[in-house]
Amino acid sequence: MYINRHAPCGTVYAVEGLEVVLIGAAFEQDVCMAFVGDGVFQLKQDQDTADTGMKNFSPAYRALGDYEVNRLYVERESLEERGLT
Repeated sequence: MYINRHAPCGTVYAVEGLEVVLIGAAFEQDVCMAFVGDGVFQLKQDQDTADTGMKNFSPAYRALGDYEVNRLYVERESLEERGLT
C-alpha cells in the first residue's frame, strides 16, 4: 500500500509517488493506494497548475486501471476537512 499525503503541487512527492505505483504495477506487484491529508487534492479534477511551474500529472491517474491498480482508498475526514465532499 502506498500512502499519498502530500498536495499535488509544490513538491515532487505526489508525482514520484504515482510513478512508483505505476512501476510496481508494471512488474505485477499487488498495489493499492491511500490518499490522506493534503494527498486528497491529488484526486481533484481539472487542476490548474499553470502558476505552479509544475506539469499537471493528474491525467496519469487514468492509467491506474490499465495496470490493474483498482484499490484506491480515501480518508473521509481528510475530504471533509478540505471541503471536498
